[in-house]
Amino acid sequence: MTKASKDRTGLFTDKPEFVITIETGKKILDWCNEGEPVKELNLSERINECKSLDELLKLYYDHPTDDKKILAEFTSRRKEFEKQPTPSSLTTKQHKNGTLTGKK
Repeated sequence: MTKASKDRTGLFTDKPEFVITIETGKKILDWCNEGEPVKELNLSERINECKSLDELLKLYYDHPTDDKKILAEFTSRRKEFEKQPTPSSLTTKQHKNGTLTGKK
């Protein structure tokens, strides 16, 4: 017997415990197939959606291109990330001798 503790589908919310059957699977499949298809972002939109340099680099290596416009967008977004201060640069200072101390 099972009971749904979280249910984004609404199919099993506030329902008594039940045995999972083929019919349960069919209900879930029907729910998955209804509604709007998910719109996939184009590469330019995906570049702008990146939240970190690591994420941007992964996207870059996953989608090699010779398109100069797309390459310029990758470069521009990379520069945006490089301008952002890193957490360590906000809290430490490197001296000429190579030691680090906290900023005051």
